[in-house]
Amino acid sequence: MEKEDKLNDRGEKGKFIDPKPLITSQTYTVKAGDTLSAIAVKFYGKDSDSTYQDIYESNKDLIGDNPDQIKIGMVLKIPRKK
Repeated sequence: MEKEDKLNDRGEKGKFIDPKPLITSQTYTVKAGDTLSAIAVKFYGKDSDSTYQDIYESNKDLIGDNPDQIKIGMVLKIPRKK
């Protein structure tokens, strides 16, 4: 998002882009014993509105119809926290 007439970290005034919205996701490689729920807690915390379902929906084409069928070595996209 562009912000106008703000000071940057060097005290310069002008238009600056907030980099946070540009970061859309990160990745995680599935390890032995992982579940989508455990991965969600690792990235989002226990009390987050983001859940394993968000991770599943972002990776449905890789995982298939059953979210319990993740496999060791899969590289999952982890969407931004809600």
